[in-house]
Amino acid sequence: MSFCNEAMRLNRWMRWPWVACWKGSTNVNGVIRVNVQLVDGRSGATKWAQRYDLRSSNILSFEDQIATKVVDGLQVRISATEQKAFQQPSTTSTEAYDHYLQARFYWNEYFVHSNSGSLDKGEKLLVRAIALDSNFADAYALLADFYAWHSANFVENSGENLKHCEVAALNALRASTPSRWRA
Repeated sequence: MSFCNEAMRLNRWMRWPWVACWKGSTNVNGVIRVNVQLVDGRSGATKWAQRYDLRSSNILSFEDQIATKVVDGLQVRISATEQKAFQQPSTTSTEAYDHYLQARFYWNEYFVHSNSGSLDKGEKLLVRAIALDSNFADAYALLADFYAWHSANFVENSGENLKHCEVAALNALRASTPSRWRA
């Protein structure tokens, strides 16, 4: 799996100063190898890179392990509250998390193709994720983004989408722990 080329391609339009990307593979012993890079968004030069070998039977904890290792590797100072947020999984449902990740694909696809169908597909996946875990704050937050972009860029149902956006955003705040969204 690799997201570096896709991230750099997307950056042609987004013009971020930095792009974080990763490449991952699994070997036969169940070790997941992930290469993480911080790339200059203008030149494409790698500014920082690190390889991690992790064992994890639980994909939900794997994401948290990687985030912790990247923060450690970059030597970023974070507060105890922020550290605690890294250790709290965003959901306990792997199926809900899978729907969330698929929705993120459609989020990225929308920014490449500007197609309302991408937003529709992502919204449906997030609604499924939330049905599986009604406390999945990240899914609510992303759903609010989907509705906001739908409302702002497509006239059909824009008022209704804006109302759905507000409800999803409020649900994200309700479902989140204070440490997850606010420093």
